[in-house]
Amino acid sequence: MSDAREDARFLPILFIGDVLVVLLFVALGQFSHLTWSGYLPLFSAAVPFLLAWVVWGFVLGTFRTSVLKSIPAAVKSGLLTWALAAPTGILVRMAILGRVPHWSFFFAAFAFGGAMLVVWRAISAWMANRR
Repeated sequence: MSDAREDARFLPILFIGDVLVVLLFVALGQFSHLTWSGYLPLFSAAVPFLLAWVVWGFVLGTFRTSVLKSIPAAVKSGLLTWALAAPTGILVRMAILGRVPHWSFFFAAFAFGGAMLVVWRAISAWMANRR
């Protein structure tokens, strides 16, 4: 049985996986819009979303052991964090670029980024509970 300290422990592998999923989300967006031009532009395009994900993730405890107790808990944690991080990331991106993106970008960022994070987190929870 785990204690409260174990449930609140930071999971670096979950954090790293989340960062990689967000980077993959941005890279797929660049490939789909034929704007891929290397890793440096990938990182600069991903910064608003990564920053928002990390900030909201720490505020909400998204990277703790307890979020992997079950698949529903992992999915709920990921969706809640992305529901806050996606609009925050879009606002940061708007401030950096000085323009408002097309409305479809809001939908695509929320839906596809969220779906990718949900799949990753569900697999993570499933693997964590197999042990």
